[in-house]
Amino acid sequence: MSNVLTPVGTLNFPQLFEPAPRSKNSDKLVYSATLTFDEAARKTAAYKMLTDAIEEEVAALIAKYRVKRDKLDIGLRDGDEKADKYPSYAGTMYLSPWTSSRPGVIGPDKEDVFAKDDIWSGQLARFNVRPFGWEYSGKYGVGFNLNGVQIMKFDMPRLDGKPSINQMFDDAKVGTPF
Repeated sequence: MSNVLTPVGTLNFPQLFEPAPRSKNSDKLVYSATLTFDEAARKTAAYKMLTDAIEEEVAALIAKYRVKRDKLDIGLRDGDEKADKYPSYAGTMYLSPWTSSRPGVIGPDKEDVFAKDDIWSGQLARFNVRPFGWEYSGKYGVGFNLNGVQIMKFDMPRLDGKPSINQMFDDAKVGTPF
């Protein structure tokens, strides 16, 4: 399968500069993030391309392993399942790609983003991902390799309630007495 550009969504739980354990029961360190898609994002051509790429992997898994579709973990999940813990997930779909090597991170003008503090949950972003089929211990599904992240808007409110850096200060004018 080839790489797919997701629609713009809301960034959650970014681990893009320092790897973290993939799960509670794993020592494997990975870079990861979650992207939630609201109803408007799910009506875009990019979302259709993402779901088509998932369906290609599903068809390959069914053909290779003779597994029924309803037994597959599709990797694109209903946010309402987590809305009690994360209210911003209500009414969304989400995916959580990961990678063993640090993904590229750029801003809206394709400038490199080098600082961890420039990235937070709540920003608008899109991912470049590669869907892949997997089989592990008799379970099957579609996962996503995270190739890169583009932050689309840096001045979004943080989901943790802290102000973004550009919300902390007003415009400074050169020559203005302080």
